[in-house]
Amino acid sequence: MTALLERTVHREAAELKLIVSSGLRTQLKRRGTSRAALARELGTSRSAIDRVLDEKNTSITLHTLVRAASTLGYRLE
Repeated sequence: MTALLERTVHREAAELKLIVSSGLRTQLKRRGTSRAALARELGTSRSAIDRVLDEKNTSITLHTLVRAASTLGYRLE
């Protein structure tokens, strides 16, 4: 992968993470669900949920984002 393509992919991933994490935080508030409760629903740790909701943390896998979104009533395609 060329350096330019790699930077573009990284930037687009960061932009997607920003959109998804913002939507998930909004949905958590609407549902009145705590991060700890979401972690229990997903069978994961609170720190993992913090990473999902941290818009600057791009190390989260797409699978994890999709699981969190699904639990909160979103469908990502």
